[in-house]
Amino acid sequence: MKGYINGKEFTATEFFYDGCHKIYLADTEDGRRQMFAAGWDEGDVHPIEELPAVWVNTCPLRFINSADLGTRYVDQCETARFEGWRIPRDLEREIEIMNVEQRDANGELTPEEYVEMMEELM
Repeated sequence: MKGYINGKEFTATEFFYDGCHKIYLADTEDGRRQMFAAGWDEGDVHPIEELPAVWVNTCPLRFINSADLGTRYVDQCETARFEGWRIPRDLEREIEIMNVEQRDANGELTPEEYVEMMEELM
Protein backbone atom coordinates (compact mmCIF):
# COMPACT_ATOMS: atom_id res chain seq x y z
CA MET A 1 0.00 0.00 0.00
CA LYS A 2 1.13 3.51 -0.76
CA GLY A 3 0.03 6.16 1.68
CA TYR A 4 1.14 9.01 3.90
CA ILE A 5 1.61 9.39 7.62
CA ASN A 6 2.10 12.98 8.74
CA GLY A 7 2.90 13.89 5.14
CA LYS A 8 5.64 11.26 4.76
CA GLU A 9 5.12 8.73 1.99
CA PHE A 10 5.52 5.01 2.65
CA THR A 11 4.98 1.81 0.68
CA ALA A 12 4.98 -0.77 3.49
CA THR A 13 2.60 -3.73 3.34
CA GLU A 14 3.00 -4.66 7.00
CA PHE A 15 4.17 -3.33 10.34
CA PHE A 16 5.64 -4.65 13.58
CA TYR A 17 3.79 -3.83 16.81
CA ASP A 18 4.85 -4.69 20.37
CA GLY A 19 1.30 -4.58 21.77
CA CYS A 20 1.98 -1.34 23.65
CA HIS A 21 3.44 1.65 21.79
CA LYS A 22 6.25 0.65 19.42
CA ILE A 23 5.28 0.55 15.74
CA TYR A 24 7.74 -0.09 12.93
CA LEU A 25 6.79 -0.08 9.24
CA ALA A 26 8.34 -2.94 7.28
CA ASP A 27 8.99 -0.87 4.18
CA THR A 28 12.07 -2.80 2.99
CA GLU A 29 13.09 -6.44 3.12
CA ASP A 30 16.29 -5.38 4.90
CA GLY A 31 14.27 -3.60 7.60
CA ARG A 32 12.11 -6.69 8.02
CA ARG A 33 15.23 -8.86 8.48
CA GLN A 34 16.60 -6.38 11.03
CA MET A 35 13.41 -6.63 13.07
CA PHE A 36 13.59 -10.43 13.18
CA ALA A 37 17.30 -10.27 14.04
CA ALA A 38 16.40 -7.94 16.95
CA GLY A 39 14.05 -10.56 18.41
CA TRP A 40 10.68 -9.71 16.90
CA ASP A 41 8.66 -12.63 15.52
CA GLU A 42 5.84 -13.31 13.05
CA GLY A 43 3.27 -12.77 15.81
CA ASP A 44 4.36 -9.12 15.95
CA VAL A 45 3.68 -8.55 12.24
CA HIS A 46 0.37 -7.05 11.09
CA PRO A 47 -1.05 -6.03 7.71
CA ILE A 48 -0.63 -2.31 7.08
CA GLU A 49 -4.39 -1.86 6.72
CA GLU A 50 -4.73 -2.49 10.48
CA LEU A 51 -2.42 0.38 11.44
CA PRO A 52 -5.03 3.13 12.07
CA ALA A 53 -7.07 0.79 14.31
CA VAL A 54 -3.96 -0.29 16.20
CA TRP A 55 -2.90 3.35 16.55
CA VAL A 56 -6.04 4.34 18.45
CA ASN A 57 -5.56 1.46 20.91
CA THR A 58 -1.89 2.05 21.72
CA CYS A 59 -0.48 3.67 24.83
CA PRO A 60 0.11 7.48 24.64
CA LEU A 61 3.88 6.91 24.30
CA ARG A 62 3.27 5.55 20.78
CA PHE A 63 5.45 6.28 17.77
CA ILE A 64 5.88 5.05 14.21
CA ASN A 65 9.31 4.52 12.64
CA SER A 66 10.54 2.56 9.66
CA ALA A 67 11.91 -0.85 10.59
CA ASP A 68 15.43 0.21 9.55
CA LEU A 69 15.03 3.35 11.74
CA GLY A 70 15.77 5.56 8.73
CA THR A 71 12.40 7.34 8.81
CA ARG A 72 10.43 8.70 11.74
CA TYR A 73 6.81 8.96 10.68
CA VAL A 74 5.38 9.91 14.08
CA ASP A 75 7.55 10.93 17.01
CA GLN A 76 6.72 9.72 20.49
CA CYS A 77 3.60 11.47 21.87
CA GLU A 78 3.00 13.24 18.54
CA THR A 79 -0.33 13.28 16.71
CA ALA A 80 -0.80 11.21 13.55
CA ARG A 81 -2.47 12.07 10.25
CA PHE A 82 -3.19 9.13 7.96
CA GLU A 83 -3.58 10.36 4.38
CA GLY A 84 -4.54 8.23 1.40
CA TRP A 85 -6.03 5.52 3.62
CA ARG A 86 -9.52 4.06 3.52
CA ILE A 87 -10.53 4.53 7.14
CA PRO A 88 -14.08 3.97 8.39
CA ARG A 89 -15.64 7.25 9.55
CA ASP A 90 -16.04 6.13 13.18
CA LEU A 91 -12.35 5.19 13.36
CA GLU A 92 -11.35 8.43 11.66
CA ARG A 93 -13.33 10.32 14.31
CA GLU A 94 -11.57 8.37 17.09
CA ILE A 95 -8.21 9.36 15.62
CA GLU A 96 -9.28 13.02 15.43
CA ILE A 97 -10.42 12.98 19.08
CA MET A 98 -7.21 11.27 20.15
CA ASN A 99 -5.15 13.88 18.27
CA VAL A 100 -6.96 16.73 20.07
CA GLU A 101 -6.39 14.99 23.41
CA GLN A 102 -2.69 14.47 22.58
CA ARG A 103 -2.26 18.12 21.57
CA ASP A 104 -3.92 19.15 24.84
CA ALA A 105 -1.63 16.83 26.85
CA ASN A 106 1.37 18.33 25.04
CA GLY A 107 0.29 21.84 26.12
CA GLU A 108 -0.44 22.93 22.54
CA LEU A 109 -4.03 24.06 23.20
CA THR A 110 -5.65 26.58 25.47
CA PRO A 111 -8.62 25.26 27.49
CA GLU A 112 -10.94 27.21 25.18
CA GLU A 113 -9.38 25.70 22.03
CA TYR A 114 -9.67 22.22 23.53
CA VAL A 115 -13.37 22.66 24.34
CA GLU A 116 -14.11 24.14 20.92
CA MET A 117 -12.33 21.35 19.07
CA MET A 118 -13.97 18.61 21.11
CA GLU A 119 -17.41 20.16 20.63
CA GLU A 120 -16.86 20.13 16.86
CA LEU A 121 -16.04 16.42 17.00
CA MET A 122 -18.98 15.43 19.19
